[in-house]
Amino acid sequence: MQHEEENFEAETWQGKYLESWPRLPLGLRRHLARIAPHEAFQIILSDGNDEVFETFLENPKITQAEVLVLIDRARTQYLIEKLSRIPKWYASHTIKRRLLSNPHTPFSVARRILDYLPFVELKRVMTNVNLPREVRNKARESFRKAFQRLSDGETQMIFLSTEGRVLRELTILTDKDKRALIRLMQQPKVPRSLVLHLSRSQLTPPEVVQLIARRPSWIMDKSIRQALLANGKTPQKVKDLIKKKHS
Repeated sequence: MQHEEENFEAETWQGKYLESWPRLPLGLRRHLARIAPHEAFQIILSDGNDEVFETFLENPKITQAEVLVLIDRARTQYLIEKLSRIPKWYASHTIKRRLLSNPHTPFSVARRILDYLPFVELKRVMTNVNLPREVRNKARESFRKAFQRLSDGETQMIFLSTEGRVLRELTILTDKDKRALIRLMQQPKVPRSLVLHLSRSQLTPPEVVQLIARRPSWIMDKSIRQALLANGKTPQKVKDLIKKKHS
């Protein structure tokens, strides 16, 4: 392919190429993509050939807007890998996110991105069924690590904003996470939806379960009470107390 392209190195851009583009030899299209003016970018992006896209990346006039379209249309791992190695583009958070959205992105590239993706965005990757399972699993792993790096205040905000559903994505809670959750549950006003989800989750620490069972306004709620009794991780002494008071 390089030899074929060398045959066209003396060619300069001509306006007639806009109309004849689909009929041009691949080697010429590759060469022209490298030197084309801005008015030709749309026709190049509609080419559909990743070899043409590869040389288009070398065009000094392209902007992030063209690169984003190129990522959407890329169909080979090689092209995406090459793009991810260009510091000018890989430094952009917008481009990193777009790379993750392409199902052809190789796992090696996705892994590099997920290691630094903000916590709130990892959730979107985890739930994107169009992405390969290994990418979603890596996102879940990164999600758990990112959760552990949150401050106490940030951890409490996540518990509140997700109404406790974040526990579904975690396998363990660190001591820091447990302390943050206990302090949150000790506040005068805690949303009922959060209390109910914590009552149902098997990841809820026993200390939090006991806090729920001891607050009359919560334990009088039939749904919360039933959730605690149905939760296999609720300490037996707590279940016995609930049954005794509400038999």
